[in-house]
Amino acid sequence: GKESVKVIEASVPKKDGTIVELNKSVTLQGNTKENWVLNVSSYNPLNWVLVSAVPQQDLTAPGRSLAIQQALLQVFLLLNGLTAGILISRRITGPVESVTKAARDLSEDKFNPSDLDAAASRTDEVGDLARAFQRMGVDLVERERKLREQVASLKVVIDRSKLAKDIGEITESEFFQDLAAKAEEMRKKKFD
Repeated sequence: GKESVKVIEASVPKKDGTIVELNKSVTLQGNTKENWVLNVSSYNPLNWVLVSAVPQQDLTAPGRSLAIQQALLQVFLLLNGLTAGILISRRITGPVESVTKAARDLSEDKFNPSDLDAAASRTDEVGDLARAFQRMGVDLVERERKLREQVASLKVVIDRSKLAKDIGEITESEFFQDLAAKAEEMRKKKFD
């Protein structure tokens, strides 16, 4: 105690209204050490020294408690935000993935318009995209079917015209003309 009194007396401010703050480690009964915050000021007209002493733990405990509450609240809000973000992103990415799969299937001739029914039933932009892609895919599959039919019929026409051209080239060749003349001579000799 006497040492603490000496420290307090040495720190008394000369001017009224000035407060000096001290942090003092005090050994209490049972040899436990405790940190205290001391505020020292003076009131010179009455020659008084005013001292307030509060254990530092009493000053920091509410702040610590508030910091723990804030940390728990932040963790709670972060987890709720992450959960909401994941749910919202899956609500958006699921239908977009079905449109992407439909595009892939369309390129591999495996397109099935009913694969987009779930995404097309939505009323937002993703639903608009799915419905537009569904219509486009059906139109594209139909056009491709018609083109294949046309190509098949053109191939038959092209094959016949090629055959006629090839035959014409053969019959008009000098070799064929000579061969035809020899065959005609042989027929005449045989019937003569």
